[in-house]
This record gives sequence, C-alpha cells and structure tokens, in this order.
Amino acid sequence: MPLYLNNDTQDLKHYYGDLFVDKSGALKVFNQILETREHFVCVSKPHCFGKTHMAALINAYYSKGSNTKAFFDDLEISKDKNYLKHLGRLKIASMSYLKVLEMP
Repeated sequence: MPLYLNNDTQDLKHYYGDLFVDKSGALKVFNQILETREHFVCVSKPHCFGKTHMAALINAYYSKGSNTKAFFDDLEISKDKNYLKHLGRLKIASMSYLKVLEMP
C-alpha cells in the first residue's frame, strides 16, 4: 500500500477549477479538536461523498510537505482565527487504497 509522509500537494490544484466547492470550513472543526484527547480523525463516508477531496484538503492544509498558504488565503478557512496557527505545521501520513488497485 503506498504511504506518503508530507507528500507534495500539487494534486490539490486539480480540484481548484470552475467546479471547485470550498469545503475548507470543515478544517475549523479539525482545528478545534486538534489539541484535545479526541484528536484522531477518520474520514469515512459512503462511496462518492468526497472523501478523497477532503483527505487532499486536510493533507494540503496541515502538511509540512509544501507551502499552500496562497491556495488557502482565498478560502473560508482563512477567516478562522486559528488559520495560520495550524497551516503547514504537522507531519501527515497519507494512505490510498485506490493507488494499490492501480499497481501492476
């Protein structure tokens, strides 16, 4: 299974187009629980409900892997008082089962 630590978030640009839906407001909830005992989060929803999009958003926001401030400056999360406190501050491990299926 591919595992990436602080991987580059260039694939997030793929979502930023005419049909982009700003779900960055959900990051406010993650910021609130980040420093509590309940800081582990599982992104699980039924098929086709945006899990991959949300995981890419989480990775891009929290990961030390790349500088995404310019991307998030125009989104809803930038209005949150803790926006810069958590941006690019964490080590993120990403796993994708879809990429396993693509392997030869």
